[in-house]
Amino acid sequence: MKPKAGYDYLATAAHFAAESSTGTNVNVCTTDDFTKSVDALVYYIDPDNEEMKIAYPTLLFDRNITDGRAMMCSVLPLSIGNNQGMGDVEYGKIYDIYFPPAYLRLFDGPNCNVVDMWRILNRGMSNGGLIVGTIIKPKLGLQPKPFGEACYAFWQGGDFIKNDEPQGNQVFCQMNECIPEVVKAMRAAIKETGSSKLFSANITADDPNEMIARGKYVLSQFGPLGENCAFLVDGYVAGGTAITVARRNFPSQFLHYHRAGHGAITSPQTQRGYTAFVHTKISRVIGASGIHTGTMSFGKMEGDASDKNIAFMLQDDEADGPYYHQEWEGMKQTTPIISGGMNALRLPAFFENLGHSNVILTAGGGSFGHKDGPKPGAISCRQGEESWKEWKAGKFGDVSLSDGIIEFAKTHEELKGAFLTFQKDADQIYPGWKEKLGYTGESSVQAATFDWAKKAAAAPYIGGWVYAKTPNVEGVYWNEVGYCPDGTAMNLAGNETNHPEKIKKDMHTPGSTLPKSFYMNAVGYLPDGTPLNMAGNEVNHPEKIGPDPHKNGSPLPPPLKGYVNDIGYTPDGTPMDKAGNLSVKK
Repeated sequence: MKPKAGYDYLATAAHFAAESSTGTNVNVCTTDDFTKSVDALVYYIDPDNEEMKIAYPTLLFDRNITDGRAMMCSVLPLSIGNNQGMGDVEYGKIYDIYFPPAYLRLFDGPNCNVVDMWRILNRGMSNGGLIVGTIIKPKLGLQPKPFGEACYAFWQGGDFIKNDEPQGNQVFCQMNECIPEVVKAMRAAIKETGSSKLFSANITADDPNEMIARGKYVLSQFGPLGENCAFLVDGYVAGGTAITVARRNFPSQFLHYHRAGHGAITSPQTQRGYTAFVHTKISRVIGASGIHTGTMSFGKMEGDASDKNIAFMLQDDEADGPYYHQEWEGMKQTTPIISGGMNALRLPAFFENLGHSNVILTAGGGSFGHKDGPKPGAISCRQGEESWKEWKAGKFGDVSLSDGIIEFAKTHEELKGAFLTFQKDADQIYPGWKEKLGYTGESSVQAATFDWAKKAAAAPYIGGWVYAKTPNVEGVYWNEVGYCPDGTAMNLAGNETNHPEKIKKDMHTPGSTLPKSFYMNAVGYLPDGTPLNMAGNEVNHPEKIGPDPHKNGSPLPPPLKGYVNDIGYTPDGTPMDKAGNLSVKK
């Protein structure tokens, strides 16, 4: 804590503690001996290093009226509440926090953790090693079937898939369509590989009832595979209440705490708030099974190698923080989840710094960015762990870690592929790798192109226009996928995307009947194959089209060139509105 210029350190510290407990900016007549007995007390100051320590009587903190349990939403408003905005304080940040045994036992703590995942994966109950996971990429934009296909592809080589923190129930990928695809992919992957798989579904919501509804729905779809499903909660943005809702309503599920947004107060660049260490320690107290801990400077996220003390505080029965020694009184461990720019090449040094590999990895780009695709990407990450273990065991002799990993890559194509894919990382971490692996190719290798061609079967003909969901206002089907009556799929803007050369039963004759949809920013086709521009107007009418009655082309207003947000006409003269939809037919 640093006082503003002109303020005494001890006086400001006392004011800080008072604001954190029983104090008021003036003396009040209602203060009595008991209120003084629960004052927060400053018991240590070091003005030169801007350090102070405050003791809070646990009687200050609120308890549940239902079961007498403690609540973190009472601890934080005092310890990091109004004191963050006091006029005499330049800044104040919490670097460590200690929970006394009797008070610690009043919190839930985790019910599930990595041990349960190891059990599901048939790895025993201790030292089960790295759980190779990913985030489906791109993080947003995939629809249900492509999302399921991506899950299936990764599960061919990996263990665990999570929703990214913003993925949930977007209109283009609604939960009641996406989750069944995930379950289908999991069942197929388990059958094909003979290994169990894990998925973390995002149930975060503003409303606790919505969270519970999402959780119940997900479990209803996974059925017998319910224990293979974790629940992800955006714990920083949704708060401790959301974590407790998930912890108490779904105690048998692995509670996956995502901390997106925490950097706003935990970053070393920020002098207010609290540190990532404090944030993750709190997550264990309130019941998180696992929490993202960053990559300790070995990935793309902000951090330092010394951040391994975060993992120790989460995983050990007792551990030292920056200032306090914490004994956990038998509370279950919370599992570190590492993510943010990790790939197979970065893992060995990370494990060496941490001292073990009993963590969950979620490598999105490290898997889906691999030159050969997500399956080899997942396998390469597993080989990153295996190569570190073999080097640690001395299998490669007395060589450096980097040389040991290169030696392993010589006989493991997936890890070698990671060198070829992530060459900037390879140059930085493994000097001379090209010569040692005998690589003389391109300086960069593109990631594999994922084949979405078989992502979805054509919808059955039902008659009329068939859409995935109900229309938006005034019948505008924006960002939804529908199908023409003949089964031809349409893209997000409602345009046909794969028009067969031959349609047995073309219901669009005579003339060009387009769906009443929102033809914006996408190219579609008329039933005869004529392409449409972004406004839904014809742009290139072939001179010769078999039975097409519009042999003279498409009479569009000459002054209009782009036809975006302008009125055009179909070949039979039917005018279209500014969105490219048919209006009144002449």
